[in-house]
Amino acid sequence: MSPERMELVRMKLVQMKRAGFVAMALLGLVGAVAPASAQESQWIRQVDVGGGGGRGEVVIRFACPMRYLSHFPLRAGDEVRIALAPMPGCPEGLQLAHESMPSDGINPARLMGTEFDGSSGANPILSLRFAKLLEFEIQPEADFGGIRIILPAAGSVPVRTVSGGQKPKPVEGTQGGVVTAASAHPPSRTMPTPEVLQAQLREARVAFDAKDYEAAIRFYTRLVEYPEYPQRREALELLGLARERNGQLAHAKAEYEDFLKVYPESQQSERVQQRLTALTTLDPSSRGVAKTQRQQTWEFFGGLSQEYRRDNASFRSEDFNQDFVALNALRTDVDFSARRRGQRFDFTVRVNGGYLKDLLPQGQGPGNDVRLSYAFMELMDRELQLTARLGRQSRHTGGVLGTYDGLYAGWKMNKRLRLNFVAGLPVDRSGDGFQTNRQFAGVSLDIGTKGGRWDYSLYAIQQNYDSHLDRQAVGGEVRYFKDGTSVVGLMDYDVHYQALNSAMVLGTMQWGDRWTFTGTLDHRRAPYLTTRNALIGQPFLTLGELIDTVGAQTAEQWAQDRTGQSDTVSLGVSRPWGERLQWNVDFTASKFGELKPSGGVEGIPGTGLDKALSAQLLANSLFTEGDSSIVGLRVSQGDLMTGESLFLSSRFPVWNGLRAGPRLRLDHRTFETDGGDQYQVSPSLRLDWRGRSTTVEFEAGGEWANRKAPLTGQSKDRRWWVSLGYRLDF
Repeated sequence: MSPERMELVRMKLVQMKRAGFVAMALLGLVGAVAPASAQESQWIRQVDVGGGGGRGEVVIRFACPMRYLSHFPLRAGDEVRIALAPMPGCPEGLQLAHESMPSDGINPARLMGTEFDGSSGANPILSLRFAKLLEFEIQPEADFGGIRIILPAAGSVPVRTVSGGQKPKPVEGTQGGVVTAASAHPPSRTMPTPEVLQAQLREARVAFDAKDYEAAIRFYTRLVEYPEYPQRREALELLGLARERNGQLAHAKAEYEDFLKVYPESQQSERVQQRLTALTTLDPSSRGVAKTQRQQTWEFFGGLSQEYRRDNASFRSEDFNQDFVALNALRTDVDFSARRRGQRFDFTVRVNGGYLKDLLPQGQGPGNDVRLSYAFMELMDRELQLTARLGRQSRHTGGVLGTYDGLYAGWKMNKRLRLNFVAGLPVDRSGDGFQTNRQFAGVSLDIGTKGGRWDYSLYAIQQNYDSHLDRQAVGGEVRYFKDGTSVVGLMDYDVHYQALNSAMVLGTMQWGDRWTFTGTLDHRRAPYLTTRNALIGQPFLTLGELIDTVGAQTAEQWAQDRTGQSDTVSLGVSRPWGERLQWNVDFTASKFGELKPSGGVEGIPGTGLDKALSAQLLANSLFTEGDSSIVGLRVSQGDLMTGESLFLSSRFPVWNGLRAGPRLRLDHRTFETDGGDQYQVSPSLRLDWRGRSTTVEFEAGGEWANRKAPLTGQSKDRRWWVSLGYRLDF
């Protein structure tokens, strides 16, 4: 919920004296407007690691819609930070949210962990850490519900152009890499500054010394393509050695041959010739056989994590004081995956769940909660190009709105067409059990193009609730990606209600090697229009009970009255500043429609045009090698509230895997509803230690807010929290 709507609700409840009743009322209204997943206080809803077509990928799904702004660094690194902007449907608590999640157990991308920080800048920052240096490409999902990070496949080799304009030819026994008859690396890059060259050479040497030969190959390849590079000879020799130690013997042979052609009289030529002679006696095909045999065995992955968190709060006003413990809980999460790869079939099992133990006295806290996010079996047939998945799973394409218990089946008809079928029982919260009163089924067709730049998807889906029609929609998605430019579009139309649920276009363009522009046009219903929305604010437990009492026509009208509408337009720009800095600027304008009164439920007026301008400066290795810092500023203006926020955060390596991260947030808000002013200070400190298979995290922070208004007088809110957690991976 937006700050403006929160303040409007506050004014309606200003006569209530007990803070507990006010809090319950606010939470109830948030539940009516925000997605159900947001109520679980998990901003990262899921992390999936997989891949296909010679590439790895990481998919991050959010609990509420968020818009991609920029990422840093742009193309390669062992950590990438992605700036996001909350969309309508994200509660106000996002501004202070901090959450970290481990990766999927089956993890070919070597993802170490994912962190979401809503208090680290003018916009939330999503950080991904990898166990090695990687190149990557960022692609936003079509529904604002996630981010896709495309990675090179393990052991893959970039295609290089053969000199003389010849077409590249793959080397026999390799994975499609290319060698050349003359120079494999004709100098083609523009020479950067000496400082940049030294930084790039340092990256290559660090990767080589750490035995991360895939990263060293990429870095040395870049260096040898600079014309007149003084240390090109050294880089070319080490490039061949890195390929040899990485098991790419045919490629290493080509690099050594290239070296001897370009530098036949050098001091290193005798040493390189000896390595080349040794390689000619080796048969690289045996490696492929061994790899195939290994892939037919079972692989097991997983992890166990626990986190203890305590939140204390106090409220002080002229006529009411209260201290209370808002949260005192221990959260346990378990993730287990098993996979067997065969010549024809791949079989995967995954279970991911957790348990929240409420340590507060009964009735004072949220209560204990058992969560099951995933529990499925998946079978893939390479020969028939069929994939089937059965159990609790999540899908966000083809009109499916999230987690469900059921079946997914996909058939790759040819290189460009894939037919998908899905059916199941929707799941609102991961703590919900198996519920049969709602069912859905849908079909979709994915269409690829010859050049691979355009992808299309068309779908139709129907959902029933207590044998009554809940949702009947058709829609489609379109995606275009080429050389840093992307366009993603989505449309969902409800055939029964004859209403547009969503229509959006998100565009990203990289201009040269430095500038990145983003733009968004978004029209959506919040939440999606379903007949089930008629239950909001009603005493009935099921849709069937409601319809039996008031009739289907009345229920459908109430559903439309309970469904809001939002429109958003945005424009952003980002640019690196040297090799260590990047700045982002983003402007957003949004408007919220009214919720009409009906069925004894009060309406909520719409808002005028809300505008926000935010700017961020991100820095890497600014003070010491491996540190990261963010400075952010945000200014917002609406018909109910104006505000300014300043953010400062850093993270410094301390010793042997230990990092310290201080943060500070300053806020000022002026409320037009009652002329009140609020000042808020939020400091915190985070410590984390990461070992090979163990992670330990500690965080402590506070929040002090003073508010003064002519109608309600002065009030002071105080809050402090502390958390301690660990994770063990196996």
